[in-house]
Amino acid sequence: ATVGGDPRADIAVIEADEAALPEIVRRVRPRVVLLNNLFRDQLDRYGEIDAIATAWARALAALPAGATVVVNADDPALATITTGIAARRITFGLDESRFRLDALPHAADAATCRLCGADLVYDALYVSHLGAWRCPNGDTVRPPLDVVGHDIDLQGVDALAVSVTAGPAPPVRLTVAVPGLYNAYNVVATAAVAHALGRDPGEVVRGLAAFRAAFGRIERVGYRDRTLILALVKNPTGFNEVLRMLTVATGGLTVPTMIAINDLAADGRDVSWLWDVDFELLAGGDTPLATTGIRGTDMANRLKYAGVGTGRIRTLPPDARPALEAFVDSIPEGGTGYILPTYTAMLDLRRVLASLGAVETFWRQ
Repeated sequence: ATVGGDPRADIAVIEADEAALPEIVRRVRPRVVLLNNLFRDQLDRYGEIDAIATAWARALAALPAGATVVVNADDPALATITTGIAARRITFGLDESRFRLDALPHAADAATCRLCGADLVYDALYVSHLGAWRCPNGDTVRPPLDVVGHDIDLQGVDALAVSVTAGPAPPVRLTVAVPGLYNAYNVVATAAVAHALGRDPGEVVRGLAAFRAAFGRIERVGYRDRTLILALVKNPTGFNEVLRMLTVATGGLTVPTMIAINDLAADGRDVSWLWDVDFELLAGGDTPLATTGIRGTDMANRLKYAGVGTGRIRTLPPDARPALEAFVDSIPEGGTGYILPTYTAMLDLRRVLASLGAVETFWRQ
């Protein structure tokens, strides 16, 4: 933008904080609003998701008929709060026979009907409380999908592909160099917004093919003849999906992993959310697990209660540099290690890696 505030562009993309979204919608009067999901995050800052959903509902109800709301209808709360709004609504979601969950995870947040309070029934469950849902009393049901993601191919920690069908148009195959089922939702959301704006599907294909993950989000770093893969974790659902991504193909963790937990303001001061993460997925096998960060000892304790053998758990110093060096020492030369940090722990680790010449500082990327 210019000094005078001219954005010098036709389209601006604003990723909004949960609490800031209503005010941003009021001030910006956006042409398109994308609602991807609503998961519990930093309860000490935002409160329960019902309060956030209520605030969002008021903001969305004020949008004019000329606006468009692109909403993940697999999320029961989002589907409900966008029902009957004046703005045009475009729904998206998944229709996938594989990669389904057998039951609601412990960390699922919105699995009850917002109209009658009954527990929802799922005909397909994909991520947390996202899926093909319905109220057993008939009060509400997942609405028909305008944009559908299907035939998903999860390619380990490297990439994914998904076919997307928008209305009567033939399906488009989209590939992106980020992994995980949760990113399949992001891909389908991108296609849905492009559909809402009338863009050519070929633009989406090319744009996603050229996309590279942001710093710390499945970022690959070469250091001391090892490959480190950084995957940001910051709430129960996100952490569960990262663990699912790392274990789904092998049935357990097979790569040395360091979990870095901080509790600064940007992370959320209350780390009790760690008890809602399904670390029991890591209980099998003999792959070593290291913990670090301000609350590294809390993380080690959580792993112990998840059934991870104490002989596999190594508590490293809380400071980023010595923890990083000790973790890298434990990885064979030419090998790979996973690092799962909270937000400020990720910044600390990348600052160290930048000082060692392994990465660029994020504002230069």
